[in-house]
Amino acid sequence: MPDFKRIMILLENSSGAERAFSRGISRYARDAHRKWHLMNVPEGGDVFKGLSSWNAHGAIGMASTLKTAAAAMNLSFPFVNLFTRRIFRDSVQVGPDHRALGRMAAEHLMSLGFRNLAFITRDNTLLSDPRLEGFRERVEGQGVSLHTVRVSERPMEDERLLDLIRDIPKPAAFCASTDGVARGVLRACRELDMAVPDRVAILGINNNPLFCEGGFIPLSSVSWPADQVGYEAAQLLDRLIKGGRPPREPLLLPPTEVIVRQSTDVFAVDDEVVARALRLIREKAKDRIRIKDVVTASGVGRRTLETRFRIVMQRGIHDEIRRVQLSLARKALRETAWPMERVAMESGFGGGVHMGLEFKKHLHISPGAYRKQFGLNRPEPSEETIY
Repeated sequence: MPDFKRIMILLENSSGAERAFSRGISRYARDAHRKWHLMNVPEGGDVFKGLSSWNAHGAIGMASTLKTAAAAMNLSFPFVNLFTRRIFRDSVQVGPDHRALGRMAAEHLMSLGFRNLAFITRDNTLLSDPRLEGFRERVEGQGVSLHTVRVSERPMEDERLLDLIRDIPKPAAFCASTDGVARGVLRACRELDMAVPDRVAILGINNNPLFCEGGFIPLSSVSWPADQVGYEAAQLLDRLIKGGRPPREPLLLPPTEVIVRQSTDVFAVDDEVVARALRLIREKAKDRIRIKDVVTASGVGRRTLETRFRIVMQRGIHDEIRRVQLSLARKALRETAWPMERVAMESGFGGGVHMGLEFKKHLHISPGAYRKQFGLNRPEPSEETIY
């Protein structure tokens, strides 16, 4: 009988993210051909106290409080914590960058022209919301009005939310801290007969298909690579089991993209000329559209369009073209194995050198380094795995 290592997986697997974590962990075990016996130990009670009797070699799970994080760090074997909404000192943590999720959400809503924004999060006085903090950081100084509200587990019945939806100037955009909260906001808007997305746009975070695709209006959402979180956690645990040093900082994976569905498929722009320009840029950015092409299609002079565009969007036409092209390039780098020249051509840059310069200028990272963040390091097969 091979000498298998016992790896404890402390996940309920009741959420889409936790199921994706488990898939990523299993995939690493297969790819690396480790002699790992993956054993699921559902959370509940004082689960960390009971782990000592399992004679395990390592564990991956969720420790979300000071008490459980401390108990996990006192185990006799390495533990990788998949909870990153709170950073614990000396804890080994892998998860999504929640502040970056909030920043991406804010960027998306502002790119649609919204200037009245609201962030909705659950009422948990024991835990701050880094997604809200990231959202707030991104909108600061951008000339937008930001409202925040903490709601109960039943948002549709929460008067704080209902009052906000009634009172905030329209058009308005609501970002919810999770897709579940976003679904509650959508139901509340329907209860108040508030048209979505024409008067109120709604954006969730997590891209959970159950909430985003199962309702009467599909919800847009910010996605993050939960499968990769599990993979990276397993890879890190493997290193720790072999005696490697724990990282000094948590490993926080960036969000991937905003999955646009009906709930934000709108431009909150009263100026039809600017709205026409925005639609054209979105449709033709990959074809190396130029400012003069946008001006020609707008039906007004260049100076007039540039002035109106900047007043409405708080940025220039060229800035918007470049923003959309960078978004296309990031998507291609995450989802394809295309060489850099093809990525550049397909996203409207024309060449890899030009694309590289724009990445460094706007994102402070090279295209190759950006792709590496989403590429999975696959170790050479050396051992075997059972389940």
